[in-house]
Parts: sequence; C-alpha cells; structure tokens
Amino acid sequence: MRLSIAGVLGEAWSLYTRYAGKLILLCAAVFAFVSLVPAAIGPTRDPGLVAVVVLLDVVAIALLQGALAVAVGELRAGRTELSLARMLARASERFWPLVIAVLLLAAVVVGGFILLIVPGLVLLTYTMAVVPAVVLEGRDPLGAFQRSFALVRGDALAVFAIIVLTTLVAVAVSAVIQAALAPLPRFVDIYLAWVVANAVVVPLVALAWTITYFDLKLNKG
Repeated sequence: MRLSIAGVLGEAWSLYTRYAGKLILLCAAVFAFVSLVPAAIGPTRDPGLVAVVVLLDVVAIALLQGALAVAVGELRAGRTELSLARMLARASERFWPLVIAVLLLAAVVVGGFILLIVPGLVLLTYTMAVVPAVVLEGRDPLGAFQRSFALVRGDALAVFAIIVLTTLVAVAVSAVIQAALAPLPRFVDIYLAWVVANAVVVPLVALAWTITYFDLKLNKG
C-alpha cells in the first residue's frame, strides 16, 4: 500500500487541533530557552561562547524532536493524556544516540544543500524518519539512517511532497505571526516572533513527519 499524502496531512491536522495546547506548550518552553541563551549572551565573537550556544541548541532541538515523536506514538496508541514530563523523559532515555543522530542529520542535509540544492532535498527526504527510528525503535544513529532510507525507498515522492507542503505552511504561518508582532519593540519583536512562530508550526510539522514514519512502517514493517 502506497503512502497517502492526504491521509498523513489529514491525521496530522486532526491531532494538532485536538492537542494543540500541550504540543505548543512543549515547543514554546524549548524555544523560549533556546532563544533566550544567545539573547542573554548578546553579540559575541568568542568561539567558546558560540560553541556553547550551538551545543545547547542542538541538545534542545534533539530532545524536542524526540519528545514530539513520543507524543505521536502515544496519541496513535490511544493514550491521549499527554504528559510533558513523560515525553521529555522518554526522549532523554535516548539522549546520546538522539543528539548524535541530529548532529549527523544536520551535517548530511546541510552538506547536501551546500553541494547542490537537489542532493540536499533528496537527503532530507530519505532521512526524515531518523529521529523516530532512534527514539521509538531504539536504533543507534547509523542504524536509524539505514532504517529511514529503507522506509522511504519506494515512497520518496510522497514523502518529499509531505515535507514541501508542511514546510510551506510553516513558512506562511511564521510570516503572519512575525508581521503581527512587528509593531512591538525590536528585541521583544524578534524574540517573541521566533518563540511563538516555532511553538505554533513545529508541532504540526513534527506530527506530519512522524505520522509519515508510522504509515511507512505499517506498510513495510
């Protein structure tokens, strides 16, 4: 059975509208922290401080991605009482494999885009199931990459379409939020726009991508 783009997006929207409060709260907490650290440090060229900020960002985003994957798994299993602490705790159980996988994922995809746009898009498509494979299947980083490639193979066009559509929606919603907050003082505008926009759009994107993983897994085992 082929992956259904409409089915994935429909289920993602349904779950998002039902559980938006908790999902947005989780993302807001993470992005509020991620955005506050560089703001507190201020402009700096100190390579040590820059490295600390980047490392904190990677760790926070890795845990967030893992927690959202756990959330989708819980919702799909019928366990609708989402606990933010439990989601983060489940993701933390795979802390080092998750962080290493996210670092490799960023390096691979960014490297692909630096070389040419097309390789970057191809790599983004075939690696979209890496985080769920680490958190939900307990795979090591390299095994998660192999698993993601295996799952996407044969459905790459549908997966790519889901990535493009969700990304376009995220960009459009982010632009609207940033425009709405533009009248605020400059620092508040930038900080709030980043936190609010990401808190609103990231859960929807994560839901769609993780549901894609589940549907691919159901079809291919």
